[in-house]
Amino acid sequence: VFLIIAFIPPAMWQQYFAPPVPFLLISFIFPLFYFKKLIGIPHFLMVFFLMAACSLMSIINQPQILQRIEILRNPAGWQPAKVHNISQEISQDIKVQGPVLTLAPLYAIEGGLQIYPQLSCGPFAYRVADMLSDTERKITNTIGPAELKELFEETPPSAVILVSEPSDLEEEIRAVVNKNWPMKTYDSNNITVYFWPSE
Repeated sequence: VFLIIAFIPPAMWQQYFAPPVPFLLISFIFPLFYFKKLIGIPHFLMVFFLMAACSLMSIINQPQILQRIEILRNPAGWQPAKVHNISQEISQDIKVQGPVLTLAPLYAIEGGLQIYPQLSCGPFAYRVADMLSDTERKITNTIGPAELKELFEETPPSAVILVSEPSDLEEEIRAVVNKNWPMKTYDSNNITVYFWPSE
């Protein structure tokens, strides 16, 4: 089921195939269990060591696998922890009240900040919203690039968070940002935040 789901999104990414992997590994347990009962323990141990040797050869041929294991010793470097820390830092740097304008609402929500409900789905609904009818946009409570300036003027943001989304998606957001606003980059410059001036 997870393998089929990986083919559903319109864009294909390698990481979409990660969810099935644990289930595939778990599925090997059942045939091995019955194989053990069928051929007896001595032969099963021989098969087990053969599989272990194949796994060892895979690691020797792909040594970067061991480098990834090192990440387990540093929970602060795990992506969820990094997102949380960056979100908290962004939250502390914002000095005025108001929603955050962004196509990456996770950073605002994780920092306890308010977001625009119309952009709560991130880039996914935003990129197709202009193709919807007025009725469909009201039902789904979404906006596209064409309505962004109007939303910006009705409810000014406290900050604008720009991430590494494709430039065409964030083009309209960059257009409404005043380049004189205070700006700060986070996470090795992958995240840029413009702050609404406090004075």
